[in-house]
Amino acid sequence: MTSQSSRRRFLKAGASVALGAAVAETVHAAPARAPGWDESFDIIVVGSGIAATSAAVTAANAGAKVVMLEKMPVFGGTSALSDGTMAVVGSPQQKARGIAGDSWERLYQDILEEGDYYSQPALAEKLARDSILAYEFHLANGGRFEDYVIPFPGMSVNRILQPSGG
Repeated sequence: MTSQSSRRRFLKAGASVALGAAVAETVHAAPARAPGWDESFDIIVVGSGIAATSAAVTAANAGAKVVMLEKMPVFGGTSALSDGTMAVVGSPQQKARGIAGDSWERLYQDILEEGDYYSQPALAEKLARDSILAYEFHLANGGRFEDYVIPFPGMSVNRILQPSGG
């Protein structure tokens, strides 16, 4: 029993010393600095995938001060796993090869069929209708594409473009 009561006294004394040291440190510590802002932004974009990057570029092009935050150690989000190809209706690459008869409606149908009709039709339609606008957006912001089209499974027309430089 004496060893147990000795341990208790030791622990109580140790706790008292630790508490006293903590109180003394608090009393003698410099006052905490009030929180403040080092920098401010018009737009904060969370993530760095293709959608986030497009949003950040669009906002910056409109004159906004933008910061992009990414939790991963590399830029690109899950889009970094993509090869960057995109389906474009009416691209110069298609025209240079005499590929005619393509339309957003045809791309829309290809998207629905390839996705076994699980796609959200409104989003698939937007993607198909605006494929040339997305292509032009890439070019306007420094993107480049190879000078060929790629045949691709699930596409009824050769319309897949490969970015230059990976």
